[in-house]
Amino acid sequence: RTKLWPIFDVSFGPQRHVYYVIAVWCLISAALLYALTRTPLGRMCNAVRDNPERTAFVGYDPRMVRYIAFCISGAFAGIAGSLAAINFEIANAAYFAASLSGTVLLATFVGGTGYFFGPILGAILITALQVSLSDFTEVWQLYFGLLFIAIVMYAPGGLAGLIMRHAPLWRSGTLSHIVPAYIRT
Repeated sequence: RTKLWPIFDVSFGPQRHVYYVIAVWCLISAALLYALTRTPLGRMCNAVRDNPERTAFVGYDPRMVRYIAFCISGAFAGIAGSLAAINFEIANAAYFAASLSGTVLLATFVGGTGYFFGPILGAILITALQVSLSDFTEVWQLYFGLLFIAIVMYAPGGLAGLIMRHAPLWRSGTLSHIVPAYIRT
């Protein structure tokens, strides 16, 4: 990457330049995906996910909606893969490992699938825990598993669902009255 010509005074040599390029592309991708969820296609994707029979009854082909969603997800997966190749300067078969896919699914369920920011929140939490726990213990995956079990049992909507459930209490200023009850139980 250091042999590339500078574009807008970015040479891709220093890690800081690479970070900003990746951050900009991530923000653009997140904005595009959020905008997609607000389109009729995004609404149909949700409808097909929730009830494909009813979607077919309305007149949409669930297979075609899933195919289009699969193509769009492939495009964004290509963006993510190219950004990873720029960051690590290597692309190998480890990117196709089941453990990496499992970590992504774990982050998605911990963050919550009901809200757009849920998987982002889960990815931030899982990455922070992975970096911090791996310094203290060799069995850091055990703690990931315990966190996942706790989320599934006590907050099935994920962290985003938990936050959104308590948002009205936060806005009204009564959340501080509920916290002691949560601590006691």
